Amino acid sequence: VSRGQTDVCVCDDGGGGRNSAISFSVVRGYIKNVTHSPESQTSLVEVTAVRVYWQRSRVFEQQVAPGTSQSIPSWHGHIHTLLRCHVKPGDGQFLFTGSEHFGEAWLGCAPRYKDFLSVYQTARAALHM
Repeated sequence: VSRGQTDVCVCDDGGGGRNSAISFSVVRGYIKNVTHSPESQTSLVEVTAVRVYWQRSRVFEQQVAPGTSQSIPSWHGHIHTLLRCHVKPGDGQFLFTGSEHFGEAWLGCAPRYKDFLSVYQTARAALHM
């Protein structure tokens, strides 16, 4: 794959917190669906976000209630990743971090949100000792 994306898969440990400081987008949410493309060796991850902390462009759009122009507290977007990361829908919230390349979001890291909070709170407590 030659789109300049970083070679990082979904995080399964607390190491994901380091990546968010240099990310171009940071979103907390759920994996709704994943579509795999063996031809391009990539996967497209459909994300329902409960919070968009920061994004460079409008990769994640706020949902609108059906039949109205009222926004609802949910965001929707897609993130690309490498097929070998074996991303699949699952339970729990994730903290998605990544970069944007040519208007597309590419996954940098996605620790489970509860794991990220644990690492963050431990680090914060260590700073205040």
